[in-house]
Amino acid sequence: MNDLYLPESLERYQLPWPQRHDRWLPHLPLLYDLAASLHPTLVVDLTLGDGEQASFAFCQAIKDHQVDSLVYAFGKADDPDTSNRYNRDHYAGFSYQLDAAPDQPEQRFAPQSIDLLHIDCQKEADAAATVSRWLPLIRAGGVLVLHAINTTPALWQDCQRHGQASLFPAGEGLGVLRLAGGTDVAIAGHTPLLGLLAGVDGAEQEQLCRLYEHVAAHVSLRASPEA
Repeated sequence: MNDLYLPESLERYQLPWPQRHDRWLPHLPLLYDLAASLHPTLVVDLTLGDGEQASFAFCQAIKDHQVDSLVYAFGKADDPDTSNRYNRDHYAGFSYQLDAAPDQPEQRFAPQSIDLLHIDCQKEADAAATVSRWLPLIRAGGVLVLHAINTTPALWQDCQRHGQASLFPAGEGLGVLRLAGGTDVAIAGHTPLLGLLAGVDGAEQEQLCRLYEHVAAHVSLRASPEA
């Protein structure tokens, strides 16, 4: 990274409430910046449960950057009343929480209609089957985000043949896959993150990983009552 890159999440991202599940903390600012960079029109998040923080990171980026977008988060939140209330109060009109992901997602979403898809590999009974089922629904140039990818290295190896892949190994690991196809116009969002990911080598990727580890620590400290 020859040019200085300062993630916008460092200044703008705010944790929605005190964390109950620290497994998400290492990557929430990165999720924010991914959404800000991609400017997605359709986001699908399959991590709702203990993962509403991830969905809200996407939503906050969409709201902050005034993106015309829809977000569908599937699953059963640990505290559905609090989660639904926060979603209504802050992201009404574009973010929807639903109890369960569809068994046949192609009946709900058109092929190549999803810009950003987020899957929790630890939560899925068969993460590889889930990825295979949903992958055709992501548009060319769209982004697949796989949380807890460290637990399924074979799946990550297979995913890399579908596009440009970046691994953030902190915590349980986050795999970011930008599908092949599309054009450079697809990287037309507010932040340069996706363009940066497309051009980094191994050493630069390691620097970017360390940067986001520091950003996550800073955001968490900023949200702490003692800060």
